[in-house]
Amino acid sequence: MEWYIPANQLSTSQLRVLSEVMQDLRQVHWIRGCAGTGKTLVLAHLAERIANTDPDGKICFLSYTHALKDLVLDGLFGSARLDDAERHRLASRIEVDTHSRFLYHGKRAKYVLVDEVQDIPPSDLVKIRAQCSHLTIAGDPAQRIYLSSSSETEIEPLVSGKVFELREVFRLTPENRALAQRILADANLVAARSARGSESIHPHIYRLTSDEAEVAWVWKTALDCCSIRHPVAILLPSHAAIYQFATILARLRGRRKPPDPSTPQFSYESTNDKRDYSEFNLAWGDSKPRVCYLGNGFGDLGASDKLKHVYLMTYHSSKGLDFRTVFLPGLNEYTEINPLARSNADAAQRLFFVQVTRSRQRLFLSHVSSKPHPILAKIDAKVLPPFDPEEWSELSEGPDDPFA
Repeated sequence: MEWYIPANQLSTSQLRVLSEVMQDLRQVHWIRGCAGTGKTLVLAHLAERIANTDPDGKICFLSYTHALKDLVLDGLFGSARLDDAERHRLASRIEVDTHSRFLYHGKRAKYVLVDEVQDIPPSDLVKIRAQCSHLTIAGDPAQRIYLSSSSETEIEPLVSGKVFELREVFRLTPENRALAQRILADANLVAARSARGSESIHPHIYRLTSDEAEVAWVWKTALDCCSIRHPVAILLPSHAAIYQFATILARLRGRRKPPDPSTPQFSYESTNDKRDYSEFNLAWGDSKPRVCYLGNGFGDLGASDKLKHVYLMTYHSSKGLDFRTVFLPGLNEYTEINPLARSNADAAQRLFFVQVTRSRQRLFLSHVSSKPHPILAKIDAKVLPPFDPEEWSELSEGPDDPFA
């Protein structure tokens, strides 16, 4: 993955935030910014700077999801920029974990850095503050996606220092940014300026005739976009939707039906629907590119640096990650966007906003119903043009037969 750039490539505003936070770590600072501004990147560099200046203090970087935890681990310790000695030194100083594991095991640290702070329940934030000497938080209230999430007014009492606002959008193309803004008007994307220059890639929506046709198109187009170090992400709203997609894909490719990860695991970390994808991922182990469920501690982001990968993820597990190419299939009129917050239109809208902001470049949406999901109903073709297979000209060296 290419997200963790060296410090000398950070923007002026990102470097300024790092410098000002480092000047007074005794205060609780809040690093804010809309999607794509590099909050996680800044927080990870902050962990590295603290490790280089305080030889004794333990540092804990906390995320809400396992997938984001793995991304930060890979960025901090998996890079070729480090020799073995430096990697070992940093790993001995910086622990990266989920916030729930930190609390469950009663851990303490001199420095705690919390990412995606808006997803953590208020009571857990109070406990985290009590288990550290110095706290820095990062997150965007507009991207809260759980009913138990912390609101802006619940986070503010923790902050004793400065609130820093990152305003340069590095991840989103202007076109993806325009779509995201239509979905969630209070996301403040208009106030942020793009740092991507003249790059221009439109998101597209495609209506297909059946679930099988949709899966076939997603797979064929994913092959065109997938390469080593640039995996493709296919994001779906639920575990049931992931299994349905994988089952159809296996049938189209002449493979055995994959094992059903339908039995929820016990987990002290969450009351959510956590499944065991061990056998599921093993069944796809010989696929090319490798198909893999990513989330809840399953799958490996770093593996995409050596082999082509297509990752299947739930909407919630994708939080905090980004990919060059993202597919959002199954956006039918009747699709439940947020199964963890049924009948909550605001939660569904915020979760879908998070999904369309996972793409750095290509974003493909699709459906098979006569109309797309109501969230997309008022978005005109100038913002979200229909996909035209005849005009799809960004093909790579993928095979002519997508199921070969």
